Amino acid sequence: EANEANINIIIATNLRIARQVKGLTLQDIGKLLGITYQQCQKYETGKHTIPICKLLIMANHMDIPISFFFEKFELVKKAS
Repeated sequence: EANEANINIIIATNLRIARQVKGLTLQDIGKLLGITYQQCQKYETGKHTIPICKLLIMANHMDIPISFFFEKFELVKKAS
């Protein structure tokens, strides 16, 4: 269901995934965005909504399309 809370969780989850895949720390992102790592953590947990301008800065820095942050990825477990 596309409501504000669900969208924030999708964005938050994708923020964390993108940061980890790119090998960046919360401190790295904080420096990039001019905010504390604690604020980055709040964005990644969905406690605060990241402003779109900061999301665009991150997308450009990570060389990924901004649409990545809005995608809902289904995690599929492989059968052993």
